[in-house]
Amino acid sequence: MMEGRAAEAVRWGERAARADAAPAAVRHRAQGMLAIARVVAGQGPQGLAGLAFLPAAPSEVPREDTDTLVYRGLARNWTEDFTGAVADLTAAAARLRAGVPLRDAGPCLGYLAGAEYRLGSWDDAVVHAELAVAVYTKATAH
Repeated sequence: MMEGRAAEAVRWGERAARADAAPAAVRHRAQGMLAIARVVAGQGPQGLAGLAFLPAAPSEVPREDTDTLVYRGLARNWTEDFTGAVADLTAAAARLRAGVPLRDAGPCLGYLAGAEYRLGSWDDAVVHAELAVAVYTKATAH
C-alpha cells in the first residue's frame, strides 16, 4: 500500500483477515489494516464495513482491540470523518497514557493531531503533534 499498490494491499489484507488459525486480536488488526487499504484503494467510507464488529463507542472497544481502534481512526481520518477519527484516536491515546501498548502510537497521535486541526481544535492538535514527534524521536533513537 505504501508503494501505491492499494489493490494488491486489499488482496493481501483479505487473505490475512481470513486467517482462521490466528488469534482474534491478530485477525482484528488485519481487518483494521484491510479497512485502511480499502479506503486508500478508493472505497471511501464503505471500506470500513469490515470493522462493524467493533463497538460504535470507542470506550467500549475491548482493550485487546486497541490497535484495531487506531486503524479505524486512521481510516475515518482518510474518509474525512474527522469527528469519528478524533473519538477513536482520543480513546486509543488515553489507553496509551494508561500503559496499554500500541503498535502504531506515533500514527495514532499524529493523525489525532491532524483531525483535531481540521476540526479547529488547534491547542489539542499542538499537544498531540508534539507527543507524536516525541514518540517518533524516541523510536528512532534506539
